[in-house]
Amino acid sequence: MTPQRFEQLLRACEVHAQARVNLWNYRVYNNLAFLPWVESRLEAILSPVTRLPPEILTEIFRLVAELDPPRCAFAEDEGHSYWYRSMGWISLSQVNRRWRYLCLGTPDLWAPYITLHPGVTELFLERAGHSTPLTIDIEPNNPLAFDADFARLVSTKLIERVRKLVWCTPDAPIIRMLLDALQGEASLTLLDFLHIEKRGSREEYLFRQNYGVGHIDLPNATDVGLHDCFVPFSAPRLVSLDLSMLPIACAHLFDTLRRCPNLEFLELVEGIFYGDLTGCAPVALPRLRCFEFIGFADEDTLPGVYSYILRQLILPASAFLSLDLNDRPGDPEEFDHFVPAVRSLWRADPPSGLKIGHRGHPDGALIEFFSGVSHDPTKPHYESWAADFWKAERRAEFRVADSANGLARAIHTGLDIRAELAAIVYLSAEMEAFDLEGWVRIFRALPNLRTLQLIRESVEDESDCDEGGSDGGEMGAARADEAVDVFTALGVPLAVAYGSSDTSSASAAPLLPRLNNLWLTQYGKEHGTHGRFVLKHLAAAVRKRAELRAPALTSLRLDLVDEPREEEGEAGGWGDKCVLSRLVESVRWRGR
Repeated sequence: MTPQRFEQLLRACEVHAQARVNLWNYRVYNNLAFLPWVESRLEAILSPVTRLPPEILTEIFRLVAELDPPRCAFAEDEGHSYWYRSMGWISLSQVNRRWRYLCLGTPDLWAPYITLHPGVTELFLERAGHSTPLTIDIEPNNPLAFDADFARLVSTKLIERVRKLVWCTPDAPIIRMLLDALQGEASLTLLDFLHIEKRGSREEYLFRQNYGVGHIDLPNATDVGLHDCFVPFSAPRLVSLDLSMLPIACAHLFDTLRRCPNLEFLELVEGIFYGDLTGCAPVALPRLRCFEFIGFADEDTLPGVYSYILRQLILPASAFLSLDLNDRPGDPEEFDHFVPAVRSLWRADPPSGLKIGHRGHPDGALIEFFSGVSHDPTKPHYESWAADFWKAERRAEFRVADSANGLARAIHTGLDIRAELAAIVYLSAEMEAFDLEGWVRIFRALPNLRTLQLIRESVEDESDCDEGGSDGGEMGAARADEAVDVFTALGVPLAVAYGSSDTSSASAAPLLPRLNNLWLTQYGKEHGTHGRFVLKHLAAAVRKRAELRAPALTSLRLDLVDEPREEEGEAGGWGDKCVLSRLVESVRWRGR
């Protein structure tokens, strides 16, 4: 209501003069009281944090510090000037005087960041007080990684206060100083996280003298990583252990593992293991969930050492294994480590699925075992080729430096895992995973296989030969032979596969006598999958298996080629379609 309108109403009403005065006073009072009321309401709505007690504000600051820590990234070398810095939660100390006093009076806010930047180390260390547990986190490009004075300060005065110690440096004297401090008389009860990494060239045998000092006690440590340096330790609560690039005696390795009974994650990466391979007692790690073991091709590596280590470790059958150990392709013992690893997996819930593919480059292979994998032939055509494995449990992966043919050859010549492989009912492999001899050998090792998934990798520079050409003549000869070897192997009789001259009906049976699902698919961009070329050899294989009296396939799924039409004739695959329709119960073509 405007003042003018209010005056008009007063004049229009015939009321007593005192009543008019009372009404006027009431209006003035309300106007004067309204502004403070609005201000109080705004303060209550917009800034309730300012009225919180210090204890609650401090807890809020700690939560903010976890979500938004200060960051500082350093240039990788002197030629790069790029660096990045973020104040993070420290900006809270600049909001007002009260908040600044609270931040400065809370040492555990500053203790995790004393190594954030050399320019603030002294200041943050002062604000962290004299008893608050500290975090020393020095990544490779941090100038503190080369600061011997700071390393000496940590080693002599701060080591008992350290909760987390991460130090990455190529400076061997600094690493030695830290290891000496750990092996000193200081109490390490606060230490929870320890990672020391000697970077740069490998310092072979540099730290062996530390072995004789005796192990250090890390009663509360949960995560330890030592790279190219080592100190024996005992950590009853340790959960994760990473030992990389160590020249270490097997006896010291097993002694250390024995003192870590609650270990769940173990990484042994590119170590050189030496010493007696007969005098070590087995080590049980009953809680281990994941074991990554990567070898190092070195003349000092003892023959059979990887297999020996795997045999001496008593692991739960459920532990996931990631092994990359055949670092000497062609060595007679390059696949021996498969035996103890596979037998460990088969102690409970034996895997039923096997997947074979590239390991990231053309000459290598990745062998994976799965439990709980199954195939449903009724899945729609647009499902991913990996859909059957999404809900399965991956149990192990073996990285092979050479092609998978070497593994097939080792199995054929006596690698003692054939009894375990007989449990495999699902095989997924790239069409070029093996040559003809390799396919025959791997099929012999999988007598109970029921589902075979063959994956064709699309290549961008291939030309499409679907339109004809004799035997896919536009296809590269090498890839053409590799793609059809698997179909040739599917039609090989047992007698030929075993090199026998027996002509009995049993010997005339085909490989994979229980096969009932065949799935041909692809991954990558669709650049000429040569579907009709593959279709021709597939039809020949199915016809050959029928001649050998193999049970008919229940399901054939073809994601590589569209269903041929009758007007396309033989060149378009019509004859091959008729063969498959007659000999297979259910055929699903691409797009159907």
